[in-house]
Amino acid sequence: MKKQCHHFLFINCPSGNFDTITRTSDGNTYAFQGGLVVQLTDDGTGIVSGYPKPIDDVFPGLPSNLDASILYPTGRHILAYHWYHRRQWLPKEYWVKFCGDTNDLDAALVDRDSRYAYFFKGIYCWYYDIHFSRVVQTLPLAIRDRWPGIVPPVDAAFQWSNGVQYFFSGDRYYRFNDREGMVADGGYPLPVASSWLGCPDDDPGVNWIEVCNPDLCSLGSDCPSGNFDTITRTSDGNTYAFQGGLVVQLTDDGTGIVSGYPKPIDDVFPVYLLT
Repeated sequence: MKKQCHHFLFINCPSGNFDTITRTSDGNTYAFQGGLVVQLTDDGTGIVSGYPKPIDDVFPGLPSNLDASILYPTGRHILAYHWYHRRQWLPKEYWVKFCGDTNDLDAALVDRDSRYAYFFKGIYCWYYDIHFSRVVQTLPLAIRDRWPGIVPPVDAAFQWSNGVQYFFSGDRYYRFNDREGMVADGGYPLPVASSWLGCPDDDPGVNWIEVCNPDLCSLGSDCPSGNFDTITRTSDGNTYAFQGGLVVQLTDDGTGIVSGYPKPIDDVFPVYLLT
């Protein structure tokens, strides 16, 4: 018998293994894992009440198991090779073609000046010139050369409202000061669950997928893990993390999840068919 989910706050803490995390144009932050999504609180220290939820409940029509997500400078999104604009999801070929094998990307990130979009896979990244709509070089760049101190693979990456870049790998994350070109002081990488999801330091969290069946519930009896598929910050200042079919909005300070999350991706980013 499939496990039903309770429509209350989670009893246990989620892990920090996100598939991706993203910040949407309304200023909310969502973290994804598998078919679930959680919204992070505005301060980034916890999960919004009511999450995780199936992605389709929050972002109707958005597929599960997202690879990467970024906020395009104009407010458009790229999630799972789709970009979100005026409540429509468009396939990747509408905006860019990459050199080499970039299927199953690990993560994506737009730099602080919104000039370049970086796409991560394994130990390498490609970077795309947004202004001139072209791939900068045919050969990928080693992640360690562009972001010293970041140990790949990168599961999710995004830039917070303070301009600082965050990289997630497994259940840990790095804070990177791009202006100084180095990982911030403070013992990074640090646990995602205690830093972003409001969990105790010694609580490893539970895997979102083990909590409940995304097709049966909008909330779970346990907290989701922090293993996001991708994470992104939208033009309205919100941050979203994705996992599977769910998304969560992170609080503005990056320490929690916004009340009511996670939700199905389609509930937050509904899809309208193109004609």
